[in-house]
Amino acid sequence: MSDPTRPDLSGGASTDQIEADIEATRARLSSSIDALAEKADVKGQAQRKIAEGREQVQEKVAEGKEQVQEKVAQAQEKLAEGKAQAQETVAAGKVKAADLVADLRVRYQRAPRAAQLAVLAAPLALVALLVVRKAR
Repeated sequence: MSDPTRPDLSGGASTDQIEADIEATRARLSSSIDALAEKADVKGQAQRKIAEGREQVQEKVAEGKEQVQEKVAQAQEKLAEGKAQAQETVAAGKVKAADLVADLRVRYQRAPRAAQLAVLAAPLALVALLVVRKAR
């Protein structure tokens, strides 16, 4: 029984076949030596593991950065919505305050003259009271 990985050294092999077998054997030996050298290269293996770890960390950092950017965008969107809503509320409050002032103005103008004077005198009396108290 013949081994296909071993050259046929019997007298029937030509020089070209023997050289081809030698080249095939050299190629197999070369790949075997490279594989053994790879297994024996602990420093190289450690460096590859470090590089792989570094790549994984960089991927995680990129993912985290992307998530943070998404959260920031969402927060900015909510802030813009809240700002718009606050502006609407302030605008509605201004309209309501203007309506109240207009209503008070009409009521003041319709009030009798004595009531108008009382409305004007009340703040003055309050200020005078505060001044007198402060002086004591």
